[in-house]
Amino acid sequence: MKKISISKYQRFFQITLSFDYILNPFAALCGSTLTVLATCLNTTPFTGTPKILCKETDLSLDIVTAKPFRGNIFVKGRAKEPSCKQSYSANNSNLYSLSLGKCGMQRLRTVNPRGVNFLVTVIVSFHPAGFITKNDRAFHVKCFYMETDKTVSSGINISTIPAIELYNEQKMPTCTYSVRRNSPNGQELTFANVGEKIYHVWECTGAEMGMIVKNCIVTNGEEKHIVLDSNGCSTDLALLSQLQYDKSLMLAYAQSQAFKYADSNQLFFTCQITLCQKAIGLCQIVTPPVCNGRRRRERRSAEIGYRSWPKLEMDVASKELLIAGLDDPPTGIAINASATDTSKTAESSSYKTYQ
Repeated sequence: MKKISISKYQRFFQITLSFDYILNPFAALCGSTLTVLATCLNTTPFTGTPKILCKETDLSLDIVTAKPFRGNIFVKGRAKEPSCKQSYSANNSNLYSLSLGKCGMQRLRTVNPRGVNFLVTVIVSFHPAGFITKNDRAFHVKCFYMETDKTVSSGINISTIPAIELYNEQKMPTCTYSVRRNSPNGQELTFANVGEKIYHVWECTGAEMGMIVKNCIVTNGEEKHIVLDSNGCSTDLALLSQLQYDKSLMLAYAQSQAFKYADSNQLFFTCQITLCQKAIGLCQIVTPPVCNGRRRRERRSAEIGYRSWPKLEMDVASKELLIAGLDDPPTGIAINASATDTSKTAESSSYKTYQ
């Protein structure tokens, strides 16, 4: 992954707040719209929608509560780390700040629009001793920083013959990454049990394009493990099979069995997708990847010319996966409940320019 300097970006931001009211992933879900929540819990601890500030070096979550707040705000899974947690005694306005890229914060590049997303889940706990209770909330926070476009132009006046302007706008491709149960077309997962058959699916849209998936890592927010290398080949077949590509070269999938870190139920998968131009024959050089020794050497020699061509790359991430271990309660209840869950996303968008 390339190191990104936010100071080089024209800092527009867009914030999406998603409300997740049940913090135990292996319990049945209560309704999660604000209306249903008030009936279910018989309380609404917040006044208005929390606000987000996306700044050059950090992001801040500003929460206003109906009563003086005594509790803790921290990054999910990082309650024991002082740099990821702040405690409050008796405040109505509570500002929580977090440095960009810290405490397991995800960082994803995008090409449409071009920029970088920072994503993190923040827990607001209303019990000062740190217990998780029914009043607590989880907010999925996203800050987007748009890259500054630089235009360099020059001109020379040779003739007064009028020029005809030809204009063609090609829609930028978009890509998604999902984890599904039993088949590439199965139900998208957020919960699973260790050993359960799952499929990783990558899909892009865009005419006359192809893709290769590579540089995939799995993390629990702290430890990282490479599961797909820079050639698009699996590094550990016990965790992820070799990828299968369809004829369009815009869909790929791999089979796996759900696994987890020994001391964590959380999993995040992040990959890099490189797009290529099929019309001029660039895709056949690099995708589908060849993952055996002899053919890989032949492919590598053909890639030398390809490297000089400009490439379109982006990062994609799956949703957070919660994996139940062998001694954890089965996740079937949560899965069945989530199928009928009426959760909605509260969105607020704002754009700001920093010179």
